[in-house]
Amino acid sequence: MFKKIQFFIILLLIISFCSLNFVAVEAITVGGLQDTATQAGLSKKVNNVSSFSDAIGNIIRVFLSFLGIIFFILVIYGGFIWMTAGGNNDKVETAKKIIINATLGLIIVLSAYVITYIITNELNLTVSKPKT
Repeated sequence: MFKKIQFFIILLLIISFCSLNFVAVEAITVGGLQDTATQAGLSKKVNNVSSFSDAIGNIIRVFLSFLGIIFFILVIYGGFIWMTAGGNNDKVETAKKIIINATLGLIIVLSAYVITYIITNELNLTVSKPKT
């Protein structure tokens, strides 16, 4: 049995190496991130905050990114507890609660963000554009 597996692994490696296409690579000059940003049409300013609302938007974006990381960590932690429970129902229930609460927290935060975004967009359109 082991000989068959070893034979198929070696055969698979030979086939995969024989099917590789080797391509000549040209010398490419690397300009850096600033050149790439300029070619993409982005401004040269690192901190391009033009108004107070843009600054608040950046803060909210960072905060939501942080909450996404916390959600990811909690789900991984809950999954780890669940996988290492070893049939212990108390640990499984604890893991389920962690995952469910993390998901509910993420849903609440994202819902609040969506509601706030819609309201501020409507207020901004109402205030900035007069009716004609």
